Amino acid sequence: MQKYSIDIKGIHCTGCINLIKLIFEDDLSFTEVVVDSERNQATFKTQDKVEDVTKELNTIFKKDLVEYKYFNLTQI
Repeated sequence: MQKYSIDIKGIHCTGCINLIKLIFEDDLSFTEVVVDSERNQATFKTQDKVEDVTKELNTIFKKDLVEYKYFNLTQI
């Protein structure tokens, strides 16, 4: 299991946090998802390799999270 973090632009409220967390857990099957609105960051775990995580994130941010932008995918 790998742990990753990303920066997210566009988080404004608890609803944003809940939406991102729900999509990461349900649609992407990420675990231990934490979305921090103060740091504009999310952390999560997955068994996927960084290349696959990038593809999954690109797809979900274009499809379901179009109001947000992610950057700085980092394996931690």
